[in-house]
Amino acid sequence: MFPCQPGGNHPRRHRKECHRKYYLKILFPEFNQALRNTAYTVITGTQYLDWDIPSFQVPYYQEMPIKLDRAMDSLKKGDGKAMLEGFSFCGMSAHYARFLDYSVWKDAYRESLEVGTSTGDLHWGTGRVLKYYDFYQTLERIRTKVSAGSTDFTPEINELAKIKDDVNGRLKKAVTEDATVWQKAEKELPLKLADRMLGLLKKKVR
Repeated sequence: MFPCQPGGNHPRRHRKECHRKYYLKILFPEFNQALRNTAYTVITGTQYLDWDIPSFQVPYYQEMPIKLDRAMDSLKKGDGKAMLEGFSFCGMSAHYARFLDYSVWKDAYRESLEVGTSTGDLHWGTGRVLKYYDFYQTLERIRTKVSAGSTDFTPEINELAKIKDDVNGRLKKAVTEDATVWQKAEKELPLKLADRMLGLLKKKVR
């Protein structure tokens, strides 16, 4: 609490200092709320779901084309074993694909495999779920070919190339969406209010 408010009958120097503190007391909550609003815009605008884990969409899609290129390079060289050893995708989805039957695996990850056709499991994240890709059967065919000594992976390379095209499209869309969010957040920043507060804080009372 401050001893006076604007309009009080006090000595000039004391009155100025009192007024300065009074206005700062009013401005700080307004400034803090504006920052909270900006943070809300950024968090709700850039956070997505990697299955049920909060994630950023640009980094998520950005690394996929690199991994796909590496996988396809190995397959083009006829080295399916190297491709399988170095291939990691969709986090725990790829991990569990090694232990679950296809129908069980697909049902477990259907919300992310079929984005936009929610069955209710992730209804709280509708519209914010990142795309998973069905590598299960492709990888199984590659494993079968490796075991048989085959080095022709043309069909699998074509499948991965189609996935890469889809990923690049989603990445382009993600960059545009995130840029729009950051532009909105920039406009919401209380910069003028901050300048006004700094001016009051630096002001010397005479």
